[in-house]
Amino acid sequence: LIARIALPDGLGELHAQFEAVRKKLEAEGLLAPERKRKLPKLPRVLGVVTSEHGAALHDIVRVASSRCPTRIVVSPCLVQGRDAPRSIEVALADIQKLRELDVVIVGRGGGSAEDLVAFNDERVARAIAGCRVPVVSAVGHEVDFTIADFVADVRAPTPTGAATRAVPDRIERLAALARDRHRLVQAWRRSSEQREQRLDTAIRLLRPPALQWAQRVARLDQLAQRIAVAGERATGERAARLARLAGALRGPEIAARRARLEADGRALQAGLRARLASIGGRLDAAAAGLDLVSPRGVLARGYAIVTGPGGGIVRDAGTLAPGDAVSVALAAGGFEARVLASTPAPGASAAAVDEPDSDPGAR
Repeated sequence: LIARIALPDGLGELHAQFEAVRKKLEAEGLLAPERKRKLPKLPRVLGVVTSEHGAALHDIVRVASSRCPTRIVVSPCLVQGRDAPRSIEVALADIQKLRELDVVIVGRGGGSAEDLVAFNDERVARAIAGCRVPVVSAVGHEVDFTIADFVADVRAPTPTGAATRAVPDRIERLAALARDRHRLVQAWRRSSEQREQRLDTAIRLLRPPALQWAQRVARLDQLAQRIAVAGERATGERAARLARLAGALRGPEIAARRARLEADGRALQAGLRARLASIGGRLDAAAAGLDLVSPRGVLARGYAIVTGPGGGIVRDAGTLAPGDAVSVALAAGGFEARVLASTPAPGASAAAVDEPDSDPGAR
């Protein structure tokens, strides 16, 4: 017989199945640490899913009962063999029907790898992951690891360790309660002492109402006196300042400035009057010149303005014919006339009567 490789009987195939299930569940997130739930501190009902004939059940009941009186409910199942995975799945579903259930232990005692294979089954792993209460896995010995250990909320090395994890120690809890009670009593005493001290201080500081009223009246009187003194001081300072300003205004420098200002004002007024008189004289001369050359000035000297039949000013008698109606404007009033005869100027050519000017005053 020539052997090229030697493997333990069945171990290679079981390990391959183990890895396949583990990777599948890990990919689904069922092995994630954040899924792990905390165990209750004081469970009312402890559920146990294991064989009712195995040593694991007796260890769990013994340790749990010694640590703290707890109600233990057993859901028996097969933990080994072909039908074990289905049996564990059903037992775990049945125990969850109990409403008072707080935590569940799933496991069995030690054995070979082939004996623990039921706890590597995918159905068992999914049943543990879907349990509505925290699950403690306790399969085999401390060196044994199963898929149930990875999926459960807490992994215990043995069934005895699972009972220790799930049920608190009564003595330790009583000691912790005693310590908490002692701390509460001490805190209450310190608080009472502090309140008594504050009350004593308040009583010492508390004064009769009549005394408080008298003190407040005295305080008001002091404030009124201080306000009066401050007002008198401020009034005196302002009066002195006004007196200084009045004296400064009556000084020789102020008088000289006032005299200069009055002289400058008189000079400015005289200059303005002379300026206005000069401008008025020029305006009168310009008005007299305009009167001399204006039509009204001409008429005032005895002349007349004759307007022909077309409305134009007649400058040449040759432009008129006997029988033409003319208008004659004088310095005072005017009249209508008719031409009997016209005498042209010597050497004058026949010229048309001027058309009416748009501005007769310009003539």
